[in-house]
Amino acid sequence: MPETTNSTASSNGINTITKFAYGATGFTGQCTAYISGGFVIEADIEINTSHAWANSAQPNKYDIQSTMTHEFGHVIRVNHSSTYANTMYHTGSQNTTYKRSVTSDDVDAANDSYDRWN
Repeated sequence: MPETTNSTASSNGINTITKFAYGATGFTGQCTAYISGGFVIEADIEINTSHAWANSAQPNKYDIQSTMTHEFGHVIRVNHSSTYANTMYHTGSQNTTYKRSVTSDDVDAANDSYDRWN
């Protein structure tokens, strides 16, 4: 399996999930998708370890599974939602795990994304 030492997203033919301390005032997670011919050919997800993380609902910590669910939404080209309850809302939430599960709005957005690019 190919490996990379990159700490930032780059179009190198390798799908990566990177954790790195990008700074406490920056993003919690982000996805960079590389598109060719209307299709995602590579996607890199970056997790900012400058923020506090947990794999459960804990005060002052972001849930990694909720964040990854959100970022994988971007991999399939789902945009941000303006509804706070949706997994694809533009900011993460601390001390909660409910965004691990997608809402019906998130599913509709994924279906629209699929229809738009096929």
